[in-house]
Amino acid sequence: MNSTILAVVSDYNSRTRLYHLASELDLSIDFCETIGNAIGRLKFYNYSAIIVDFDSVSIKPDEVVEGLRKVALGIPILAIVNRTQARSADQFEISQIIALITKPIDAKTFSEAMQKLAVVSTV
Repeated sequence: MNSTILAVVSDYNSRTRLYHLASELDLSIDFCETIGNAIGRLKFYNYSAIIVDFDSVSIKPDEVVEGLRKVALGIPILAIVNRTQARSADQFEISQIIALITKPIDAKTFSEAMQKLAVVSTV
């Protein structure tokens, strides 16, 4: 996968962690802090995937996915969630999310999510 991933993450520590993990896998990643900024970027730039930290956005997950789908139809979405959110995954439109990454973000989980992304991107 040679394209850039857009990550919607407001937490500095999570952004730093994602940047390092993406670099280790030789992936390019752009960051924005809000869904509004993400929607603006998606109108002008091509991304291979979107990573959303649902712990740092202030609107409901289904509203986030709906908003992103209006401008990013067909772009895979990966979710970062805290462990309590992962247990109540019914709040996520699982059919719209290709992978859940739980915090704290570890290299193995991130790598597995990128492998799922690679499979989805080639289909």
